[in-house]
Amino acid sequence: MLKKLFSRKKNDVNTKPASVPAQPVVVTEPQTAEQWAQQLNNATGKAQTQLFNKLVAALAENKLASADIQGLLREPLTAMLAVQIDADTASISVEQWKRMVTDGFTAKIRNAAAQHMTDEADISELVKLSKGKDKAVYRILHDKLETLNAQKKQQQEWRAKKGAVLDSMQKLAESSLEPMYEAKFKGLLEQWRELSVSDAADEQNFNTAKDAAQQKIDAARTQEQQQRAQAESVTMADTNRQQLVTAIVSKMRQRLSALDFSDAAIAEDQHFLSDVQHQWRDIEQHSKAGKEEIRAFQKASTAFELGLSHLKNLLDKYGDVDVIESQLNNTEADNEQLLHDIDDWMHEVDFVLSDDMPAPIQRLQKALNQYQKSLAEHHQQEIDRIRSIRGQLRRCMSAVEEGSLRRASGLYHGIEEKLEGFDLSHHAGIRKQLEETTAALEKLRDWQSFAVLPKKEALIKRMSALVDQSMDPEYRAQSIRDMQDEWKLLSRGLQNRQQDLWETFHELAQKAYEPCREYFSEQRNLRDINLDRRKEVVMQLKKYGEIIDWEKADIKEIDRVLQLARNDWRRYSPVDRVQNKPIQAEFDRLHKSLFDRLREGQNEFKQNKLQIIEQAKALLELEDVKDATEQAKGLQRKWKDAGVVARKDEQQLWSEFRAVCDQLFAKREQQINEFKAELDTNKEQAEQLIGSLASLSISSDVLAEQSVFENLKSQFESLGTLPKAHHQKLMKQYKDACYSFESACKAARLAAKDQHWVDLIDWVKQVRFSIDEQDVLKAQWQNMKVPAPAQELIGCLDSWRQPADELNQAAMHEKTIELEILTGVASPEADSQIRMNLQVQALSEGIGGSTSDADVDQMVVQWLALGPVEAPVYDEFEARMKAARKHWMK
Repeated sequence: MLKKLFSRKKNDVNTKPASVPAQPVVVTEPQTAEQWAQQLNNATGKAQTQLFNKLVAALAENKLASADIQGLLREPLTAMLAVQIDADTASISVEQWKRMVTDGFTAKIRNAAAQHMTDEADISELVKLSKGKDKAVYRILHDKLETLNAQKKQQQEWRAKKGAVLDSMQKLAESSLEPMYEAKFKGLLEQWRELSVSDAADEQNFNTAKDAAQQKIDAARTQEQQQRAQAESVTMADTNRQQLVTAIVSKMRQRLSALDFSDAAIAEDQHFLSDVQHQWRDIEQHSKAGKEEIRAFQKASTAFELGLSHLKNLLDKYGDVDVIESQLNNTEADNEQLLHDIDDWMHEVDFVLSDDMPAPIQRLQKALNQYQKSLAEHHQQEIDRIRSIRGQLRRCMSAVEEGSLRRASGLYHGIEEKLEGFDLSHHAGIRKQLEETTAALEKLRDWQSFAVLPKKEALIKRMSALVDQSMDPEYRAQSIRDMQDEWKLLSRGLQNRQQDLWETFHELAQKAYEPCREYFSEQRNLRDINLDRRKEVVMQLKKYGEIIDWEKADIKEIDRVLQLARNDWRRYSPVDRVQNKPIQAEFDRLHKSLFDRLREGQNEFKQNKLQIIEQAKALLELEDVKDATEQAKGLQRKWKDAGVVARKDEQQLWSEFRAVCDQLFAKREQQINEFKAELDTNKEQAEQLIGSLASLSISSDVLAEQSVFENLKSQFESLGTLPKAHHQKLMKQYKDACYSFESACKAARLAAKDQHWVDLIDWVKQVRFSIDEQDVLKAQWQNMKVPAPAQELIGCLDSWRQPADELNQAAMHEKTIELEILTGVASPEADSQIRMNLQVQALSEGIGGSTSDADVDQMVVQWLALGPVEAPVYDEFEARMKAARKHWMK
């Protein structure tokens, strides 16, 4: 761009001659109002602007009266003149103001017109038109547009918050009660009051939801009180009913212990039972008893009323307890009726006697049990024998009916053994059953002999085919054994029938076995080798027993050696049984000798483990369950080092020790569960307190809630341990709630403390730019609480109302940057050079060091005392001054 502006252009051959420069417009100054009006109305462009400025100067010098000229000028000249000379502008229309924003002759007119713009659409249009043309107008309009947008955004946020609070209250009214319900309700009420909603429909909807939620809270409180009262009433009634049942049982035990059945005692018992039943009915009127309670009372009443009466009849019929006891001890006597009567009575009073039986009744019970036992033993043997024979006969007949000859023959053989010494003449039924079973078994044998003939012939064919087949010796021998077993199974129960078939089958089996004999000969050699190796095991075990130093014996090592010896012994198999017997005896002797010595050492280890068990049992008495479980873990480690005992003893001792440890760990688990329950309770209380703390920070008067805040903090800090998983979250919520409340209190106190400075700053701005009379402004000054450093500002009242000066604007710009430096606030990027120069100057003058509140206050007073500037400039620097103060106060 610069190159285009300053580069030389080549002279064109056909260069046009230079145009003659325009001559300045010469305007002759009018003398009368009519001349001024005529020239202004007829002039255009710059000429009109120059005439307008001269007219303003003439009016300022009183060469001409404004009243004379205003009625002669056309619009918009009349409106612009009124603005320029500060005349009445009430008659100026919005369209005229809008036109003057862009077409006004002076900055004052354009700025004043910009200040009067209020419509957002007009402002948006004028911002675009003034951008890059009139900086001051653009700034005024841009700030207005931002203010409108901010107000619009604030209004939207207000409506959104109002809708959110209303929606939350309606949802809360529809939701069910939970621990934080009331705290949420109070918080929403506070938020709604702060919104100051004036819409009748929203207010009515909120009140409807609020009333519904309040009804739920009131209903919950009423229900809780009723439940508490009802629970207390039920508990008292249950206790009284239990006491009545206990009284009946206790009274009956006393009567059974004394066995006093005199007329006076019977009358006393009837009166006692009637009184107890009357008390029961009184309690029923206040609280209905459960089924179990009614059943218990009825059992106790029946046992008391009938049991005592029946016992008196028994004693009158059979004699006292001594007589009945001696009669029951006589098993030869007929005591059937006595047995029946006493047993019936025992069942009647079983409810009363279930826990602790009086001494006389214990004697009766003992005699009754002994008699029943003797009687049962006398009859049981005969009954068992008859039942056994009949059962064996039934099973044998069932086997015959099923066609199982083998099982039927075995069962019949058992019947013959059971009938030895049994007199069948007194048991016609058994004799008849035996005859029927014998006949059925013989028929089955005849039929079986006929049925198995084809199967035996098939076995003979299979054995004949096996003779000529080539196969593995083991498989051949197994096949022969399988067919022999099958032949035996077919012949079971047939005794010596079909002997010719058996001989043929046996001869073929011998021929088929011939190829196996050489193989099994080799197996005999293997048994001999295994026998020799077993001898070596015996020799090694004998030598090991000779070299053991039993005073320093390693029990674990001995046990391991014995285990290896047993393993080797089993591995060296098969062996010849006859030749193995003496070697087996020697092995068993050596093994037993070592094992017995091993057991002696293991007994010492057993005593050690028994001591550990006793120590573990002692831990059950400790109150500190955690310490007891830790000691139990130490005993478990000690158990591993206590040595090896026999497996049977080890299992028994370990089971006993483990049972004690399980009790300890169960107590520990119970304590942990109780602790977890306590943690859950503390968590719920903590959440409720946090909710209450959070609701305080949104109160309309947070300073008045200070005592409530301290009380809630005290309650939270006095809570017990919180769950580890929720501790960090709860503590963060608690600290956040405390911080929010303290921040709100701090902000409230700071706002109250700084209010006189805010009032002062607003008053200075009012003095500078309002049209109020000085008397009114001075009266306001007198009524304000003016900060001490600003007492002299009243003297600046006249100077503030003078015309704006660019020097004052520069001074205010510089003073604003100095205040930002002093308070540590960043300045705009455009002011970076000025800020750096001011900082360098301050350093060169030795100004710096720590900053106090007094320094900031003095700087603000200096800023306020500056001379007059235009309103847009003042608004811009005032906003930066306020931001610096606010930053410092934080």
